[in-house]
Amino acid sequence: MSGRSTRSSLGKLVSQETVPDNIVTRTMKIWNACFPNTNYPGFAVFLEKNMKNNYGITNFTKRTVKISTYLHETLGSEAMDATIAHELIHVYLWYIDSPNPWDHDEIFMDLAVALGKDDSLSKSAH
Repeated sequence: MSGRSTRSSLGKLVSQETVPDNIVTRTMKIWNACFPNTNYPGFAVFLEKNMKNNYGITNFTKRTVKISTYLHETLGSEAMDATIAHELIHVYLWYIDSPNPWDHDEIFMDLAVALGKDDSLSKSAH
């Protein structure tokens, strides 16, 4: 019997430490909860990390617009709303500064679900 139960506890995210790699895991979890019928565009994770290195967290709006534009051109207009929601999730996860950042996930998931359901939100914003 092992003293570690990290894998079985992953769903609850009860870790005492904040590990950068958990950002990817948490993003996937939030994405799957918000958009269960839409495939997770995982390649955007690497693009996001690259943008974070290039622009830093203070320029998260610029980074989000640039990534969303790239994915819009790559995936087509029908993926735009989901793409914006995906990148907002990334921005949120990088931006949260808290001893237990996952405590804020439920509130953000409600916001992301609302964004995913409201087609007019992203269309009227541009």
